[in-house]
Amino acid sequence: MFDPVGNIYACLTEYYDREKQAIGIKSRPVLILKEPEVSGDKQYVALPVSTMLQERYRHARYDVRLEPGNYPLLKVKRSCFVRCHKQMTVYRGEIDFTNWMGDVKKNYPRLWRDILSRLILFEKTIVGEDISCLF
Repeated sequence: MFDPVGNIYACLTEYYDREKQAIGIKSRPVLILKEPEVSGDKQYVALPVSTMLQERYRHARYDVRLEPGNYPLLKVKRSCFVRCHKQMTVYRGEIDFTNWMGDVKKNYPRLWRDILSRLILFEKTIVGEDISCLF
């Protein structure tokens, strides 16, 4: 059974092009967090993976560094970051399932748990510490 959760794939995503002062589209890696829950739904929940060349844009708590030497089973060519505070939805048609970059969940379970922990920490800044009151 095909399970993309925990895997990194190339995906078409929007970005702001400062030079053109317009929204553009580029292919960037995303880490799939969740498959669609409802039959017929075509949206996945994912986290973007970015190179972020400028240090000032990195968040010490929520950006998880992926170094090629530390994670040789991931097809990352240079240092990049899983952006745990930039959760997004992506349509199935925007994900290039043929451009697979690795399975974080299976091959690096400690890294997978670290990413999920940071995601939860960030989400607590939105809903507060006591999320049990929401259910």
